[in-house]
Amino acid sequence: MQARLMKSLPLALILLVLLIAGPALVPTIEKSPDGHDDFLATIGDPAALQASFARWRQDRERRGNPDELVLPLHYSKGLSAKFTTARGLAKLDLESGVFAATVQGIPDASPYDLWLVDNRPGPGRSVKPEDGDRMIRVGTLRGSGDSRRLVVTLDRETMRGFEVDLVVIAPGTQRPGEADLIVGSPTLFQRLYVYERTGRGLEDLAPSETGREGVPIFARLVPSPAVAHAKTPRDVATDL
Repeated sequence: MQARLMKSLPLALILLVLLIAGPALVPTIEKSPDGHDDFLATIGDPAALQASFARWRQDRERRGNPDELVLPLHYSKGLSAKFTTARGLAKLDLESGVFAATVQGIPDASPYDLWLVDNRPGPGRSVKPEDGDRMIRVGTLRGSGDSRRLVVTLDRETMRGFEVDLVVIAPGTQRPGEADLIVGSPTLFQRLYVYERTGRGLEDLAPSETGREGVPIFARLVPSPAVAHAKTPRDVATDL
């Protein structure tokens, strides 16, 4: 629900929601599964949010590679089909489009695929992958034992207009939303960081500008935390 809210509301309204929520929302920060990659953040009051984001940004810049987006993959009570201890990391280079994912704890020898999901807004819709969302099958995880890995270079034209709301690991015979194993999603801080770095709303970037100096070519893949935008629902499943 947090991802849906941040994708559809202007930033001013996001801060208003935080003010109304008051002390019911307490800001917390925890490390990702490997102990040093991007933080997972939850939100609280605006002042605490700004302070937490400043610390997060400082740590990220200290570690370098500003174009790398790191998404922890893990069990989700609301999205995974059943409990699992499987965990992983997905890393996307926003400049080159290289996408790498590693998953540990795969429960069986069956093939598992990695999907990208662009949630589409609308009445009665949820953050869960469903008919009407845009979905792209990136490929099948390869490896032996309970460890699997996938490395691909995303095609710029295929990804045009796509926003990565969810990364889904699902059995090879199933589509996202049917029997999902683990999932990941850009955090609010990651969205704010890309939004800040581009200097404008991502929706305002013209195609000719996405390759200009200082703006990562694949920056459009990170959903903006502000500016609602309408899209025509369609379901796409494309092998890259």
